[in-house]
Amino acid sequence: MIGFVSVLQTAIILYSLTTFGQAEDRFSYLYSYCTNVTTVSKNEALENWCGQVTITPYFVGLTPFPWSLLADGNKLLHVKATLGPHPRTPRYLLEAVARFDDANSVEWIYVPESRKLRTSELNHLKAILSLLSVHPSFQSGWETDSSGICQVFYATVDGQSNNGPIEIVDKEKTKCTPIQYPVDTWNRNTIPVWTDPRTDRMLIRYRFDPVSGTLIQAVAYEQQELFLFGQIDVANIRLASWQELTFLKYTTTETTVSDRLPDFSSSATEKFAKELTQSTNRIMHLGALYPIEQAKVACTLNTDIYPSDADEIRSTSEPTDNGRSSSLLRNLFENTRNSLQDDQSGQIESLHTVLQLIRLLRCLPYNPSTVDLLSETSRMAPPGIEPSILYRQYGTWRDRLVDVLVGCGTPTCMSVLLRRLKALTEMANLTEQSTSASSTEVLHVRKMLFITSWPAMAHLNEIDNDFYENLFSACNLVTETPMRAICLMTLANLYRKTKDISAEMTDRLVESINAYLILPKTLLPPTAKAENKENVGDLNSRLLIGLSLAKTAGIPSLFSSVFKLVDNESSLSPTVQAYAVQSLPNLIEFTDTDKRFAEINELRKYFGDLLIQPVNDTENDLVIGRALFTAILSLYPSAVELVQMMEQLAIQKRWPLVRTCRILLDHACASEQLSEPDCVCLLAHCHGFDSFGYSGGWSGLAVAFDTELGEFTAIQGDVFNVNNSVIAEYSLHLVNGPEGEFRLSNLWFDLLSTHGERRLFEFNVYTEGMNTFSSTTQHRTKSRKTKSSPAWVSVELKYLQTQLPPWTVFTGKLPDMIQLLWSAPSEPTTVLQVTQTAVDYRHVSLFGTGWVIRVDALGLFAVQVDGALETSVWTQSGHSLVRVRLGAVCELRAHVVYDNFELAVPSATAAMTIVRGVGAQTTLDFVTHVRVSSLPEGICLAMNRRSDSVLLQWEANPPVHDLWLEDRQSSSYRELSNPTDYRVDRLVLPGTSYDLGKNNSRRCINLKSKTQW
Repeated sequence: MIGFVSVLQTAIILYSLTTFGQAEDRFSYLYSYCTNVTTVSKNEALENWCGQVTITPYFVGLTPFPWSLLADGNKLLHVKATLGPHPRTPRYLLEAVARFDDANSVEWIYVPESRKLRTSELNHLKAILSLLSVHPSFQSGWETDSSGICQVFYATVDGQSNNGPIEIVDKEKTKCTPIQYPVDTWNRNTIPVWTDPRTDRMLIRYRFDPVSGTLIQAVAYEQQELFLFGQIDVANIRLASWQELTFLKYTTTETTVSDRLPDFSSSATEKFAKELTQSTNRIMHLGALYPIEQAKVACTLNTDIYPSDADEIRSTSEPTDNGRSSSLLRNLFENTRNSLQDDQSGQIESLHTVLQLIRLLRCLPYNPSTVDLLSETSRMAPPGIEPSILYRQYGTWRDRLVDVLVGCGTPTCMSVLLRRLKALTEMANLTEQSTSASSTEVLHVRKMLFITSWPAMAHLNEIDNDFYENLFSACNLVTETPMRAICLMTLANLYRKTKDISAEMTDRLVESINAYLILPKTLLPPTAKAENKENVGDLNSRLLIGLSLAKTAGIPSLFSSVFKLVDNESSLSPTVQAYAVQSLPNLIEFTDTDKRFAEINELRKYFGDLLIQPVNDTENDLVIGRALFTAILSLYPSAVELVQMMEQLAIQKRWPLVRTCRILLDHACASEQLSEPDCVCLLAHCHGFDSFGYSGGWSGLAVAFDTELGEFTAIQGDVFNVNNSVIAEYSLHLVNGPEGEFRLSNLWFDLLSTHGERRLFEFNVYTEGMNTFSSTTQHRTKSRKTKSSPAWVSVELKYLQTQLPPWTVFTGKLPDMIQLLWSAPSEPTTVLQVTQTAVDYRHVSLFGTGWVIRVDALGLFAVQVDGALETSVWTQSGHSLVRVRLGAVCELRAHVVYDNFELAVPSATAAMTIVRGVGAQTTLDFVTHVRVSSLPEGICLAMNRRSDSVLLQWEANPPVHDLWLEDRQSSSYRELSNPTDYRVDRLVLPGTSYDLGKNNSRRCINLKSKTQW
């Protein structure tokens, strides 16, 4: 390269000396110019500009002719460009004067204020100037241009053209850091997806005249890829952008401005630039800027960047449009009626319709008149409907619109939600404690309030302190325990999502949660009055709710209240104590950094001491010990600590717990919860520990049937696995008591990708006293005395980042159990139905070629849980079903960003929008067969995926002009089933059954169980 540079620069100098001063006229250089941004796969142009560029150089001395980019010395370049969608009809006149240093880098540019150039136009002007930035000696290093601060590399290539030899230089840009960042972006994803585009190539090829050094052509190419899940080709958008600057001819310039600079000082160049542009100039850097779109096009969650008074003026200045907007919105809601029916929950086509509605609602401005308009057209709140007749919406599609408004998430939608919440609270007659004495209308309102509205509010991704305070005030009106637990759980879910939450709100939430964590009144002396004592069922329910609230909110000041339940040596339920143990690590997660590590170490040591402490209550050793060891694994233990604990457990011959801990260790290593060096140490013996002693049996350790200490089962598998890049896996943990009775189960589904891990769904069951229903109880306990307590069952559900409060489904003895079994539905009945946003982000991507691309990704996740139970008193057996319907859609949209975007431009010049989407729907059945007379062997579990699983991938057929409410002519939605709207690829998956362990399979065979429902 050094030889080429020397030869080329020598030629330039000699040529300049022979021609210097021969021409009296000032010469400019005329180039043709085109730039576009297209899709890579189909070469579909999002936008294309062409025109001409005129470049006039100025030096301190006489300007050489012909002038070369590679000539040494400081200079000014006066650049004018006429660009537009068509070469013959340019729409934009761009002008600037660029100041170049002796390394041919742009120091700054002077932009005439008289041109009133918009941000998008400035970016194209800067992109042209960036093409002219070439180091004279082609030295690699760091340069600043329209892409930002980039590391650049140069290479020379031998070339030949039709007119003879030509010198070619390639320039590659890498590791670019933008000078500025966009403001209208967000990332509110609840599942791990990629949110930043990957830049594959940034190349520029220059062609120079080998004699004069004149720039003959410059071609720039840049490619970016936008994807959701790593390298998997699912709903990906690949974009490429080109620039081409081609020399046409020399032209003469008629101007009264001097042909040379007096000097190169800042004041001199600024004055000279003013003479060239005949205007005062703005001085700016070469870095590209990010346009702010009009509010009606931005459809943004960042409403604070748009003045509310401007929207107010706009809304009042167009009164004639209100009628059309009202009719359009009303019809848009009506056209989602079918998609919001119960039998459509989780269906891809229905979710896609809801997704389109959410996008459109985000285009509504935020002002009082628009909030009224949305309330009226949706009929979700006054003045759209009288509060006294809201009960009529119970069980209808209108009630499901709550999920739509929550997914919308703008202040306008949230204002309507708050209105609805207040109206329902007013009509719920919450001062009446007994539901049996309430009218049907009131019962319907309460169900809408506590089954739909309050849980849906927990899906909000971000709120402010004022909104949180309004929710808290509404919750304070609720006094009855089950209903108050629901609204408090919503507040706990929203606590970490509230921006700048006040200390007062934190204290009020802590006080409300502490009311559920008070030490049990059963510790009162026997002489205490009966009304002051709390029965076991109410006690366990209250404490579990309080612990779940504390764990969800994660407020460090709740630590002491939860710790008292762990440290309490009274007759607290072992299941409650185990739950408290696993809650404590969450409460130190958000403590100050300087205190956090000390608290982690202290808590880990405390749990370790509890774990290896000899136990008297062997019946519950497995329940509490498993919780302790699970919590320890989350507190960053060393391998040596784990070995010491296992060794102590083996010395005490607590074999079921030893085996359980080993299984948990295996899973912790497989999931990378423990570091690789620690896992290697555990498997190959840690330094200083030659043997694990009796604990060396690990997960294969045999447990004698007559140990009467319980059994732990852990099962793990994949629901699907795509090239190890996207994995959905399930895990099932089961704990059985000494009599084989069911103690607890944890079932969860995790989504793992190259970008992280997220729990999709979790279903937990906690029980105690179930041994009273086992026919083998007396046989198994003939040699010892067993504690007797009323049986109880509590279930807990979590999906994505939303926690529901634990629900006690049963408490009592055999007659109560029989009554529950008889009252349970024998046909699948819906107990939960939710739809929430899972992917929600906006990214603004910058091309060095001048284009700015906005990428919106919006995805919905739907869950419907149905339950059914069939029992036989004669055979003392039963079948239960938990059916989980899952559905998800995600759509990416990309278009060019303009600060003067025209909604109604002719189709021939309209910027195209790229739309890619993916969807899935499936149904999972969890079937349990129990034969009481054969317990603990008399239980069979089955997990099946039904044959109705579908995967769809689609792309929209261009043009797409229905993105915004503004100027929208139709209230219908684009349908995936319509071939004129979309090209769709469809894959149907066969049904399958999942492995739940060898022992379970053996039991199912022995029981001759029906594993399908």
